[in-house]
Amino acid sequence: MMKQDDQILEAEVVEIDGVAVEPRPEVDASGSQRSRRVDWQNWQGKIRVLDKRWMPLWIVIGVIAFVLLVTVGLVTAVLVMIYLIVKALLRAVFSIFSGSDHTLNRRS
Repeated sequence: MMKQDDQILEAEVVEIDGVAVEPRPEVDASGSQRSRRVDWQNWQGKIRVLDKRWMPLWIVIGVIAFVLLVTVGLVTAVLVMIYLIVKALLRAVFSIFSGSDHTLNRRS
């Protein structure tokens, strides 16, 4: 007697979402590389084409990337401005204490 778990059901998929499915190539006993290459050759040209259903996701990802890029640019600009202001203040403070007359624009 066979148990119900031991039964094997096989079905052939003819079509998924209106696209015919190509049958798998027969795998020989050695499991050679040739059958694997054939599988990847079937994907050529299909990988380059983006599915239109994913377009909203690509738009959202693009907007997020743009906002991050602008944010990084603004933070960098603010840091450069702070550096230049601190540098100018330190130069002014050190020029006052160094006693050089040409930076104070005094006429003697």
